[in-house]
Amino acid sequence: MSNSKDSPFFIREGVEKGGRRHIEITFDTLIFQRREKPFDWYKELELDKSLASKIRRGVIIPSKWLRIKIADYWNIDTSTIWFSEEMILVDGDKNG
Repeated sequence: MSNSKDSPFFIREGVEKGGRRHIEITFDTLIFQRREKPFDWYKELELDKSLASKIRRGVIIPSKWLRIKIADYWNIDTSTIWFSEEMILVDGDKNG
């Protein structure tokens, strides 16, 4: 690699994986509580495994109707998984 200023560089320290860790922890807790396998829930909701993985890791926040469907599956309120600050980003208003 040349010493040119245009050469790419990589920062390894302080870089975390994408997603929202609290969402992943919440899903892991719910899964553990029901003694399910990590992705049993997505089959019940007829979701694609790739989409379910992104939702579970907090990489994406699903639409309002899907958040409600997921929360109903776990018998919890949607705010248990997704915080109101995140909903402003997704739904575009403060009323969620």
